[in-house]
Amino acid sequence: MFLFLGLIPDIAAARDRCTDWRKPIYRVLALGWRGSTRQWYHWGALYGFFAALATPLVVSVHSVVSWDFAMSILPGWHSTIFAPYFVAGAIFSGLAMVITLLIPLRKLLGIEEYITIHHFENLAKLIIVTSLIVGYAYLTEFFIAWYSGSPFEQGTFYDRMFGQYRLFSWGMFTCNVIIPLVLFSKRVRTSLAALFVISIFINIGMWLERF
Repeated sequence: MFLFLGLIPDIAAARDRCTDWRKPIYRVLALGWRGSTRQWYHWGALYGFFAALATPLVVSVHSVVSWDFAMSILPGWHSTIFAPYFVAGAIFSGLAMVITLLIPLRKLLGIEEYITIHHFENLAKLIIVTSLIVGYAYLTEFFIAWYSGSPFEQGTFYDRMFGQYRLFSWGMFTCNVIIPLVLFSKRVRTSLAALFVISIFINIGMWLERF
């Protein structure tokens, strides 16, 4: 609904310019949009409402999913850090995927004047913040395993970091925590090539985390 609502003015523009068989489809989807002041006012209010509704919805969904794991008795999963960890991870991976898709689409569609380097720099800043939160969650997992003194927690963590899954674990940590640190440099944040490569690494890292 949120996506469709945002597209209504664009669908109406396509309806007015289209002359082939797609015109009736756009006419139905445009819902009678004419671009009047009254329509813009109500559209903005409704769009803002759905945006405000979507934010806590995202947080609640990922928190509930994380509690499905945290409520188990499996070593390494029974942790209270999971809710903020999952929320930050979802935002983190989502931002990286947006950059991965937006850079080629921006060039392909010729919309460089609308999506500027300033937008990408702001996305990079958000990635820095969420990367630090994810990194903090990783360190918290280590601290909990050490401080608890539980041989099951410590054994699970040791096996992840130094056992058969060590390449996946260290690769995950490198892609999600170490590599994003270069975004502290403004030169890197304003380089589309660098942002694209970093976003690919983050996507790989988040896949390794869920693996």
